[in-house]
Amino acid sequence: MPLFEVRFSVYQQNEPGKATIGSSLNSGLTTTIQANNMGQARAMIEAQYGKNCSVHGIRPL
Repeated sequence: MPLFEVRFSVYQQNEPGKATIGSSLNSGLTTTIQANNMGQARAMIEAQYGKNCSVHGIRPL
């Protein structure tokens, strides 16, 4: 399977169920994922971090 580099950000909440109070943003994160295609690479990140993540870019390696 091909490798993809995925750039993304993740919001972390200190207290589950609370709004943006007490949350922080981890931005500029990069990981390498082995996937069949770019769509699957994006889906794997979104499945790992849920609605708290934002994918900024995917590129094949």
